[in-house]
Amino acid sequence: MVPGKFSTYWIKALTWIRVLTEPDANFWMTKTYCVPDTPGGNTTPKDVKEGHVPMVPVGTMPIRSFIITPDGSCKIPVEMEVTVRGIAFSGYGTVVKVELSMDDGATWGMTKLGEDYGRYSFRTWEATWVPKHTGKHILAVRATDEKGNVQPDDAIWNPKGYLWNKIERQEVTVDTTS
Repeated sequence: MVPGKFSTYWIKALTWIRVLTEPDANFWMTKTYCVPDTPGGNTTPKDVKEGHVPMVPVGTMPIRSFIITPDGSCKIPVEMEVTVRGIAFSGYGTVVKVELSMDDGATWGMTKLGEDYGRYSFRTWEATWVPKHTGKHILAVRATDEKGNVQPDDAIWNPKGYLWNKIERQEVTVDTTS
């Protein structure tokens, strides 16, 4: 396991280690766990089909954050204080900021970050939200790491879906209590 890198070999039990002096050229690293050799690891289906895109093994994990709760599975009472929680991580360095939007990204506010366990660890975050009106609400979260990488709101595309780190959104319903 290498901190900040994708765990593409799915190590379950380690019995021996082989140190390589050059990149691994096995099937998994040359054909399967690959992304386009472009600055963002993205391309188009047309370019892949036409064979215009050289591929390289997937490497560093991009900045990413998730909303864990609320998960949208139940209604939230209007005017009830809700703690929105989640995690963030980056293969490029320590997560230094996580922002939360309660209006689908129109405005952003800071969250409270959990303990920093090291530059490649998951970092928890939370924020308090008191919904003021009933209806559907779209919560969104984005993270920033110490190198200035910010989670984008643009999706990338590659054949395997690796490096996905688009801003995560969670729809929640706010209703009156009965």
